[in-house]
Amino acid sequence: MNAPSCAFPVLTEGAWRYLVLGVHGSYEVADFVGDNQIDRRTKVGTTGQYYFNPTMSFYASYEHTTSTDPGSDFNEDEFWVGLKFRR
Repeated sequence: MNAPSCAFPVLTEGAWRYLVLGVHGSYEVADFVGDNQIDRRTKVGTTGQYYFNPTMSFYASYEHTTSTDPGSDFNEDEFWVGLKFRR
């Protein structure tokens, strides 16, 4: 029997101390001056950051926004990836 293959990178125990993971969520209400429109949105997201050394890290983030107003079909998905450099 063949060993199962893994499609995800495997981190060794020592590498976990350099990885920071997080989740977040929010509920927003925006009312407009001079207009009776009120926007209500919920946001949920995840973040991850891996520190190569004290001055450089890789980050990735995802956030989903949706409107909770009746009749609204607003949905937004945002993805960010990049490198951070510090001095």
